[in-house]
Order: sequence, then structure tokens, then C-alpha cells
Amino acid sequence: MLLKDKVAIITGSGQGLGMAMAWGMAQEGAKIIISDINSVSGKSTTEELKKSGYSAEFVYCDVRQKKDVEFLVSESVRIYNRIDVLINNAGLARIGPIDTISEEDWDICIGVDVKGVFLCTQEVVKEMKKQNSGCIINISSIHGLEGMPERGPYTVAKSGIVMLTATLAAELGRWNIRVNCIAPGFTRTKGFDEQVVKGTVNVKDLESRLPLGRIGQPEEIADAAVFLVSDKSKYITGVTIPVDGGWLADGGRGMTRPSETKLK
Repeated sequence: MLLKDKVAIITGSGQGLGMAMAWGMAQEGAKIIISDINSVSGKSTTEELKKSGYSAEFVYCDVRQKKDVEFLVSESVRIYNRIDVLINNAGLARIGPIDTISEEDWDICIGVDVKGVFLCTQEVVKEMKKQNSGCIINISSIHGLEGMPERGPYTVAKSGIVMLTATLAAELGRWNIRVNCIAPGFTRTKGFDEQVVKGTVNVKDLESRLPLGRIGQPEEIADAAVFLVSDKSKYITGVTIPVDGGWLADGGRGMTRPSETKLK
């Protein structure tokens, strides 16, 4: 097992990518702290992990609230005596034209996606420094690496996470704390499927523009996370890895291959 007896806090892990990462790490032997603002989904995921024989506990946390974050970390240490891994996964998006999007939407997006990463990292690092070891993964997005219309607060927040990752890696390496970032592409989460139902996402169009020709699965993001917190990546820090089916490599253009173009 790649993560035997490692203790991992995963924020926003009641569902979606966070839940997939919790399962992926548990299957590799990690002890999981499920953390979420949604107690129902958080407790449900925790119970499912336990039923499958894995070690998991739920701790409620609104990552925007310092007191919640302090409790999350202290409770994790109380339960498992240490923290080896932090996955800053909790996040949300607010979408709209820059001239009409509300200040409230801007603030909540920056609050969860950036301030939440700051607060959780700040508190967890205090424990990791005592151990002289640790791994942190920040979850950004391909939209943090490219411009995207009507996603102002989200792209700003996710690009900020990329730079914070590099800064933290440079700062914390002396304590043997590695910090990396994953930038997921379009992935088949519950939220993605809801957009498909609403008609705001065209799956066939997206797949036609992806070099690998398909939407990603949550487990594929989890696989990248497991690798980055395992000893298989022990000399990797400060990087952002897109897990996007080649979207960024092709710019989402879905260009016709030269071999498929008839010369005139």
C-alpha cells in the first residue's frame, strides 16, 4: 500500500472529487478525515468508508472560518495523533458577466477557494513542522491556467492557488513538507452531470475538443492525488499538474489532424 497509516485531511470530501480522493487514499491504506460544510453528505461518505473496512472520521468545517479550521486540525490530531496529508479541495464557482456579478458572489468564491486554502494550510503546517514532514495538495482547475469568459472570481481564485502552491513549496521545503497542485479538467462529477441536465454543458462538443476524446472520471483525479502524496513523488514539489485529457495542450480547439485534411 502506497499510503499505509498516513493520516489525510480532505476538505470538501462529502461528495465529488473530494470523495473520490478519500476513497482512493483509503484504498492505499490512509486514515481519512472527511471534512465538509455539508454534514449529511460528509457523514454518509464517512459511514460508507467505515462499512468497507477503512479508517475514517467526519469533522464539520467551513473553511472560511478560522475557528472551524482550528477545530478541524485539533480534532484530527486528537483522533489520529498526527497529520501527514492535507488536500485543499473545498471550492465553489460563481459565474456571470463582470458587470453584473454580485460582490457577494465574488467574496464567497474568493473566501472558499483562496482564503480556505490559506487558513487550512496555515493551521496544518504547524503540525507538519513538528513532524518535519508532510504533503499538501491544492486543487485548482484548468480555468486557473487559462482565461474563461464570465468566470472572473473563479479563474482569479484558482490561478491564485497555483501561485500559492509554488510559494508554499519554496517556503516549506526545509521542513520536508511538499506542496503540489492538481488542475482538473472537465470531470464527471455530480455537479458536472447537473449542468448537462440543465443544458449548460454539451458533452459531445467538449469531447470533440479533447485530445483523449472523453470527459475525465473522478477516480483519475484521485489517482494523481495518491501519486503526489506517496513516496513515488518524493522529489516533486511546487508543481501544478493538469489532469485534463489534453485540453490545455490543444487549447480546447479540437483541431483537425493534418492526416484528416484533404489537400486542395
